[in-house]
Amino acid sequence: MPIFCPKSVLQAKDKLWKRREAGAITDEELFRKAVELDPHDYMALHAVGEAHQSRNEIDEARRRFWKAIDEQPAAYGSYLALCDSYKEGGRKTDLAQGLMLLGMLRMVRDPEHAGQRETILKKLLGQTSLTKKFSTEELEWLLEDLALEPPAEPPDVTRKLLPYRLIQNVIDPPLEGLSPEMVDAIIQQGERCAPLLISLIRGYANGTEFGIDQFTVEAALALIGEGAGPDTMDALIECTRFADESIAETAAWAANRLAERFPKLASKAPPLSPVLRDLDVYDFCTDPDFEADDERGDGLLEDEEEFDDQPQQPAVRVERPGRNDPCWCGSGKKYKKCHLASDEETDRKSRGWEPAQPAPETESQKLSLKLLDYFMEQASEREVKAAAELFFGKLNRGIGDGDQIRFFDWLLTDYTPKRLGCTVAEAYLKKNRGTLTPGQKQAVEEWIQSRFGVYEVQRVEPGAGVQVTDLLLDLDPAHSEVPKVHQGHGCTTAACIFGKLTFTSPKVR
Repeated sequence: MPIFCPKSVLQAKDKLWKRREAGAITDEELFRKAVELDPHDYMALHAVGEAHQSRNEIDEARRRFWKAIDEQPAAYGSYLALCDSYKEGGRKTDLAQGLMLLGMLRMVRDPEHAGQRETILKKLLGQTSLTKKFSTEELEWLLEDLALEPPAEPPDVTRKLLPYRLIQNVIDPPLEGLSPEMVDAIIQQGERCAPLLISLIRGYANGTEFGIDQFTVEAALALIGEGAGPDTMDALIECTRFADESIAETAAWAANRLAERFPKLASKAPPLSPVLRDLDVYDFCTDPDFEADDERGDGLLEDEEEFDDQPQQPAVRVERPGRNDPCWCGSGKKYKKCHLASDEETDRKSRGWEPAQPAPETESQKLSLKLLDYFMEQASEREVKAAAELFFGKLNRGIGDGDQIRFFDWLLTDYTPKRLGCTVAEAYLKKNRGTLTPGQKQAVEEWIQSRFGVYEVQRVEPGAGVQVTDLLLDLDPAHSEVPKVHQGHGCTTAACIFGKLTFTSPKVR
């Protein structure tokens, strides 16, 4: 089965679901046929495993659950199902304990459970002095240590779970990237980790990425090239067709590295520039902010050196390119990192003007910038990119000023960074509560209370505001708390508002 699920398979699965909705087949028949169509469908594999487990067919259930984990090691369900299957007399075996900890770690890190991290951790660790003493973030670190580096267990359990523990570091890499020691450990288990790495890439390609970002995909590709067996070459070649140029070039590097390790594959390796050949696996895995396109110029060109002996012609400036386009001088660098600054300075001197000074920032704008600076101190460029992809999706168009404003508004008051465990506004308020003025404190608290939603206007109070009902959360207006909000233009009773409302007074009935 290829990295990209064929359209014919997706269409066949859609027909299966329609037959199930019509009552023509049972749930179990649906998932069994889905596995026949797509043996990498981890959800169908898990469902078939549950069917076997319900009939006490434990061996077959385990086989399906293990396969489901192999196909999506970032999903928590099959870890926990396997844990139950390995219990003996109601007690957890060592293998069951290891699987449970991996499953709980994945559950805590699942984006869908971001708001339940504290509850899950305390349920797992118990209401002890430990859970009262440490923060949610510290409890998650403790869970990670227990899941990935258990203090004592039989060697056969350690060997069985080792690739699944190693892969967690690729799924959720540290903000500073993988350590060289971790890269080496994964490479040493290269052939055992390779199916899991390919599954992560396949999930990303088909939209079931579980928060996995581009850095994880590129690191996975590089690790496959450095440590996997020759049977992974076709998958790497297919990955060179990713629409994202950086991923495609990383796949090309990985395919060439695999061909170096297995010379019989040399004829399959795609062309590669000399600059790309100079990179190693650590370049892709240990630096999330490493921008390979800035290091290697324009991609997969094989013939860069043949231009060295050509007479150098003076650079001629042409129409100004976009910020991220190649510079007009031919250096191969992005315009913003080459001549953009000098061109703008030349324009100012030749025209005899200075750029207009922006209007003075309001107190609200200043506070927003402080929150943004606080977030940038906590997060890497990789996490910012991941958040943007979560908000915008995988767009192939430019982002306008209005989109950027909405993104940063969401980033500061709705998005929950993994490292903070709460929104940026909540974390900033906790840290700086004692130094904020009453007005600043009130503003941040109002931002925290605000949320996107669909609201119906219940009553308009000219000069004061409007009262609304949240249609998504409070479907019965008679039993809803109706907050007062600032009146917008054109508000009328029964009008619907889709947007983010900032509450400017306490909630009232």
